[in-house]
Amino acid sequence: MLNQVSELVSLSDWLAAFLCEKKVSQVFHLSGGMTTFMMDAIYRTNRIQIVNTKHEQAAGFAAEGQGRISGTPGVAFATSGPGATNLITAIGSAFFDSTPVVLITGQVNSAEIRSNRKQRQNGFQELDICSMVSGITKDAVQINSVEEFPKIFEALWKLSTSGRPGPVLVDIPIDLQQHFLPKYTSVLTLDESSSVQDFVLPIEAIREKISKSDMPHKPTVIRSSDQKIGIPSFAIQMSGTSINDIPGVQRCTIQNWVVRSI
Repeated sequence: MLNQVSELVSLSDWLAAFLCEKKVSQVFHLSGGMTTFMMDAIYRTNRIQIVNTKHEQAAGFAAEGQGRISGTPGVAFATSGPGATNLITAIGSAFFDSTPVVLITGQVNSAEIRSNRKQRQNGFQELDICSMVSGITKDAVQINSVEEFPKIFEALWKLSTSGRPGPVLVDIPIDLQQHFLPKYTSVLTLDESSSVQDFVLPIEAIREKISKSDMPHKPTVIRSSDQKIGIPSFAIQMSGTSINDIPGVQRCTIQNWVVRSI
């Protein structure tokens, strides 16, 4: 629980304090105008390292790697327009591999966001990134008012690790990044009962799903040279080399079959 240190805090400072409370040690980012206030707030915490990558896609993949290793959300920032679109490949990777990642994009001023859907663009580098990534995120939300931000961001953070993990995105207009929150929303609470482990299926449940599958090629249980391993083991694309390195173990080359069937 964070203690209130002032009557009001800016949205950017609220976000930085939240990340500190969640023990985020690094965020990944390529400098851009629409994330300036958030980056400044994070820098002033003196507790979070800002890793400035050479490309937003690299920031997204770095966040995915961190989320994959730690089981807690990796965090990446990108500016509006091309900065946000450069995250998309990494977002897709995190979605298909069920990795918790929180993507935070800057957006043009609220008044510059187009309201006429026939108009292609209003503000400079304005882009509806939430619509573009809706099919490869668990949720993507554009913030419309500073008052709604704390509840939405807490919910997105939890969503990224609950059930089947995956990426979430929040899009924050630059004017709202500077607006202040009432003191009551500067105290952070979050239910930590959910984690990546909540999605781990019992072995028997996996066994049952495999036996009932109508896929033409069922995976075989890996056997060692002298005994049967007690659980099914699958060599998906990212782990095949490690299976091959085990002496006397037969590799089961089914790759994405398991991802699709479970």
